[in-house]
Amino acid sequence: GLEIDVDDRLRDANAGRAEYVPLEADKARDPAAYRARVKGYLDSPKLADISGRVNEALDEWCAQCQGQRIAVFCHGSVINVFASRVLGLAPSAFLAAGYASGHRFMISSTGVRSVLSLNETAFLTSE
Repeated sequence: GLEIDVDDRLRDANAGRAEYVPLEADKARDPAAYRARVKGYLDSPKLADISGRVNEALDEWCAQCQGQRIAVFCHGSVINVFASRVLGLAPSAFLAAGYASGHRFMISSTGVRSVLSLNETAFLTSE
């Protein structure tokens, strides 16, 4: 019963690629290619490039929804950009966000941001 808004500014750093290849597929098929892909991702300017649009969108959402809970469904690069900002880091890929994992942040009425949890998966069943 909740309204869903799609915000294109929260698209992944790899949006627009012809296909999605999970990192673990590369890891199983070709470990050297996997290491090269991860290194390339960590060294690339992609996270810095999306940082402005991601943080702009999340700042707007937080201002519009002050005092409320919001849920954002996104990919790992968006999570990394926002978590890096909250932690006072340059945009980086420090977190391997698990599929369907939860990440909770608190933003006070004065705008102070805090990390409550990262990479929660306990709510997922193993079935």
